[in-house]
Amino acid sequence: MRKTFSLGRKLVVGACAFSILGVVGCHKKQDVQTEASKLEQAFAPVGTPPQSDILRTQVNAALAALKANDPAAALAALDTLRKQRLTAEQRMAVNDAAGQVEVALIRRAAAGDQKAKAALDRLQQEAYPR
Repeated sequence: MRKTFSLGRKLVVGACAFSILGVVGCHKKQDVQTEASKLEQAFAPVGTPPQSDILRTQVNAALAALKANDPAAALAALDTLRKQRLTAEQRMAVNDAAGQVEVALIRRAAAGDQKAKAALDRLQQEAYPR
């Protein structure tokens, strides 16, 4: 039996593709390391304890994954950060970093990287559970 995509899913997939194209085509040439630096700067003046300790731990996890070139771990850490109460600047830095990681992951998968393909498959399963 063949499953069909509902209109809502088609719109979500289209919006994701459009946003990725926007990140790739409309911004200056940026890479994951540039976004990691922006992320670090956005979280330099973290709020008051205990939130600051929690955010600092999550930011450090994301930065470590970005610097280690581990896109799956970076996206997981950035996704955890997205769920926190953030300033507009912090949220923008997290979203920009996640977008660049996704673009890098897609490029690596297109180039034949099996780990990147597996990570994309996992992300798709998380986004569209069966």
